[in-house]
Amino acid sequence: MEEEKIKKIITLIFIIIFLGTSVYFITYTPSNNTKEVKNNEILKNSESKTKDLKEETIVVDIKGEVNNPGIYEVPSNTRIMDVINAAGGLTTFADTTNINLSKIVEDEMVIIIESVNEESNNYSINNDGAINPSDALGSSSDKPSNSLISLNRASKEELMTLSGIGETKAEAIIEYRNKTGGFKKIEELMEVSGIGEATFNKIKDNITI
Repeated sequence: MEEEKIKKIITLIFIIIFLGTSVYFITYTPSNNTKEVKNNEILKNSESKTKDLKEETIVVDIKGEVNNPGIYEVPSNTRIMDVINAAGGLTTFADTTNINLSKIVEDEMVIIIESVNEESNNYSINNDGAINPSDALGSSSDKPSNSLISLNRASKEELMTLSGIGETKAEAIIEYRNKTGGFKKIEELMEVSGIGEATFNKIKDNITI
């Protein structure tokens, strides 16, 4: 009888040890240090993403017939129509006939919304932030042929006399001609960064290769 009791006690001890071990592994959770490391990694990733988002914004200036003209900080992939909406939308007198509303804006870009009640202000808008009044004596096509600007030989200052060409675009033209060995035709100007069809049409009668 005494031996049988000892066997039962030993069996009971093994059962208790087995159950205790099972409960430990089932309820085991990582230490607080592990949780803290993971939380720190999540926080760093979040801060990094926030920093990247802040770095992807640009500043543009919108003037004229919008309800709230001024300077706006917008995402880098924003289009002109988005800036107009940020400025409270167009007024009832706004004329957007000559504006490409789908164009993606650039840093320091100036957007001018003209009025339907006034004659054209004859302003050119440069992505480097400059606003150049057009020739007071007439349109670009009225200038004599002997004043044509050579895309391959003109200096930066000479290129900047063209409507819509500021310092940044003039430097881009010079960089393009140096890389390509010179312009073969004036239409190549539209391949220069920042110069689109609208700008080209304004100055095509004033340029040559």
